Amino acid sequence: MEKYGLLGEKLGHSYSKEIHEIFFELTGKKASYEMIERETEQLEELMNEIKNGKFNGINVTIPYKLEVIKYLDEVSEIAKKIGAVNTITLKDGKLIGDNSDYFGFLKTLELNDIDVNDKKVLVLGTGGASKAIYNALIDNGAKNIYLATIIENDPFKVRTQDRLIHYSAIGGLRDIELIVNCTPVGMYPAIDNCPLERKNFIDTNAVVDIVYNPEETVLMKKYMERNVKAVNGLIMLIFQAIKSEEIWNDEKYDDILNDGLYKIEPEDIVYIIFTSGSTGKPKGVQITYNNLNNYIGWIHNVVGNEKNKIYLNQAPFSFDLSVMDLYLSLYSESTLFAITKEKQQDFSKLYESLEKSGITNWVSTPSFADMCLSLQEFNSENIKNIEYFLFCGEVLTKKTAQRLKQRFPNAKVINTYGPTESTVCVTDILITDEILEKFDILPLGDVKRGSRIEIREEDKILGDDEIGEIVIIGDTVSSGYYKNPVQTEKAFFITENNERAYKTGDLGYYKDGNLFFSNRKDFQVKLNGYRIELGDIESNLLNISGVSSCCALPNYDSDNKVKSITAFIVSNNINDEKEYTKFLKEKLKKYIPNYMIPKKFKFLEKLPMNNNGKVDRKELKKILENR
Repeated sequence: MEKYGLLGEKLGHSYSKEIHEIFFELTGKKASYEMIERETEQLEELMNEIKNGKFNGINVTIPYKLEVIKYLDEVSEIAKKIGAVNTITLKDGKLIGDNSDYFGFLKTLELNDIDVNDKKVLVLGTGGASKAIYNALIDNGAKNIYLATIIENDPFKVRTQDRLIHYSAIGGLRDIELIVNCTPVGMYPAIDNCPLERKNFIDTNAVVDIVYNPEETVLMKKYMERNVKAVNGLIMLIFQAIKSEEIWNDEKYDDILNDGLYKIEPEDIVYIIFTSGSTGKPKGVQITYNNLNNYIGWIHNVVGNEKNKIYLNQAPFSFDLSVMDLYLSLYSESTLFAITKEKQQDFSKLYESLEKSGITNWVSTPSFADMCLSLQEFNSENIKNIEYFLFCGEVLTKKTAQRLKQRFPNAKVINTYGPTESTVCVTDILITDEILEKFDILPLGDVKRGSRIEIREEDKILGDDEIGEIVIIGDTVSSGYYKNPVQTEKAFFITENNERAYKTGDLGYYKDGNLFFSNRKDFQVKLNGYRIELGDIESNLLNISGVSSCCALPNYDSDNKVKSITAFIVSNNINDEKEYTKFLKEKLKKYIPNYMIPKKFKFLEKLPMNNNGKVDRKELKKILENR
């Protein structure tokens, strides 16, 4: 078996091993790839080991791309030109140095449609990677290149029209069309660092940060906030790896480049999820690569962007809530703990699974959390590791949030809002004691970067305290419904600023800068001429002591007119259903008008839930119809 590896000082950030192992699998090559961490004084010993056949070839990264040259027998023409080596091959007993960074960077420019011909470019850093990138920029026609350095009398050689400048001089540059960060600043684990100070954030059209871990560096984020194209170094890493394989094996891998690696365009559809159909026929929501990237780029910061966590998967993969836990776990190199439908329906099995799971990040509907809260054992003493509760898909009530904070005092409870059509959710808020004390109805939180929410009535944008339809505008709005142009046209539109927008069918309002959910448009009914929000009935029922969950549904006559309201109640305080019904009606009189008070009450041990973990209103409707 052939052996390869990556030489560097610290390699905890690197994805090279994973990429090369994927390559081995694609090509059927019998080989291994090892991470080789060495100090400078250990280089000579390692190079002798390679020469003696311990490795067939290695890649070289920070800080040894220059240091290794003195141990080599030969250096390729491109590596000589660049003055740095990142690929070493053992051939006929000789160590031969080459450079694949050049090739990887060119692919980064190509695949991101970044044109540097006749342009001014700023390069941060003058290390080994900078040398390859500098030559690539020259060969692609860059007009002027400025290289920022902190080294006094930096020996980096530049063309007549180019300049070595100190970082303090960056602020004086003008007309820079591309910034390339070739330093490790901002790389994992020091992800809060940035190679530029605030005073040096000059205008530009594009940023390439060759750091690839994290996916979005601070430098990238700051420029993305300015609507500047910002890309990381992952493409460079992948194509550098493929070029290294070509060098080691003296072969071309055009089939891998052309077939094995598919260029995903921003508007390519990455998944289609059908709506639950709780209020109508299911529709296939198309989510693009750009939608998903923008969503993940935001939501991972909501939970601290930490690695090696355990995410709960309660929702089936046919429900978009699962996108939150699935992609967050993938993105953060974490574990996904799935609870089967069978276990969710059996309390003893459910508790046993939760107790043993080690879950740190809980993702579910509020209804599922309510079901778990019915178990007295569901608390931090028994389920010890939960750090975050993330909710979406339904309204999170004050009562549920309070119970969770009582049971899990050290966990953070986060409420989010958004429909499938906007890629899971677009708002978030941390539910604190102050929030609970201030609001009876929990606000939906702040809108993510790249999106905004308007409250509309037809085409009119409403003001504070005015209830209207929630319209989501921004970079996570779906491209529309699969093979359903009629419904797409009804629900989606393009703004005057060429932004995609979605009419949610949800009613909401702003009050003192806070966004609130009111109800569904289709949860409105008319009874005896009065317009009734079924959600208002439900929220007021939940304010009554003993009511743990509820659902209000209309009863229709033969002419399909609403004749009355029935409320389904789950409560532990029922000794006599008739007396408890009287009690509920008397309590409701304090909160809502008489015409809104349900005529009938139906008591259940638990509310039925659909496959998505939401209250199954269709099943409750069947119960009504069969009475």
